[in-house]
Amino acid sequence: TVVGSYVVTIGGNFPDEGGFTKLDEIDVARFHDDGSLDGWQVAGHAPSPRTECTAVGVGSTLFLLDGIYDDASKEGHVFSADLASDGTLGVLAPAGALPAGVDVFDDLAFSAAGGIWSTYASLDGSCDLLGASGAAPLDSWTTSPFLSEFRGRPEWATATAAGETYAYVLGGY
Repeated sequence: TVVGSYVVTIGGNFPDEGGFTKLDEIDVARFHDDGSLDGWQVAGHAPSPRTECTAVGVGSTLFLLDGIYDDASKEGHVFSADLASDGTLGVLAPAGALPAGVDVFDDLAFSAAGGIWSTYASLDGSCDLLGASGAAPLDSWTTSPFLSEFRGRPEWATATAAGETYAYVLGGY
């Protein structure tokens, strides 16, 4: 995701003996108008090692919406922290919870119209949009239909033009 003038990566994993080890590292690289990036640096750490992270930046604030954590008690809880101009992340603090039974693992998240939005797969196989205000606590969510059929593992993109934000779904199985 992007927070301020930084590209942000969160968690991930690497193969080890007989499995994978999840990471809690949050890394950032400042981007420039010409598209170039400075070197990557460690900005902070997630509350638990995680993969399949869904996150969004609102101004200088990073929101971790969900992910598959080593500590499963963190799943479904939103965390946020401010990213300083030098690329260091403040301490991630609880910032709300997702609706019961909803997960947003590895989904598209974006900020538009003063709110935070994320796609999520419904039990009926469709894909809906989950929305909340753009400030903590994120405890009041709305849902809106987005796609009428399941699109497993698509690529997502958003673009804003003339004040309107558009979401694109590319591919999927």
